[in-house]
Amino acid sequence: MIEALCTTSRTLYDVDNHGERWRKESLAAVLPALLLRTTDPALRRRVLEQSDNEQLAALADQGVVTVADLPVILDTHRPTPGLIIGTLLHPHVGRLDLQCDVVLSPSTGNRLFLYRPQPGTDAAERLEFLRVLGHQTFTT
Repeated sequence: MIEALCTTSRTLYDVDNHGERWRKESLAAVLPALLLRTTDPALRRRVLEQSDNEQLAALADQGVVTVADLPVILDTHRPTPGLIIGTLLHPHVGRLDLQCDVVLSPSTGNRLFLYRPQPGTDAAERLEFLRVLGHQTFTT
C-alpha cells in the first residue's frame, strides 16, 4: 500500500493525469495513520519523503512525526519556519513548545539547531523562569 501511495502516477501521451492528483489526495488522507503504524525505517522514510512541509508540521504538532524522523526530514525537505516543532519536558517547568531553525554550513555539511519559543505558547515565560532558576536540563 505504501509503495502504491508513494509512487508517482505516470501519464501517457501528455494526457491530463488525474491519477497523480488522486494519489496525492489519498496519501494526505491516510498519512497520519500510515506514520502511526509504520515502524520499518525504509517504509517510514518513503512516506516522509512524499509529505510536504505543511503536512509534516501538522503531524509534528500532533506527535505523529518525532525527533527520530528529523534526519529523514532534513535530508528530503528544505527547513522552513514551522516545519520543525519540538516539545521538551523539563522537570521544573513542564512542557516547552519550541520551534527549531536549522542553519546549514555548505562547506562542512554541519547543522546548527536553534530553538526558540513557539509563537502562541507560554514557552518564552517558562524559559525565562528557567534562566532565573539557573536550570537548563531537558529530556525529550
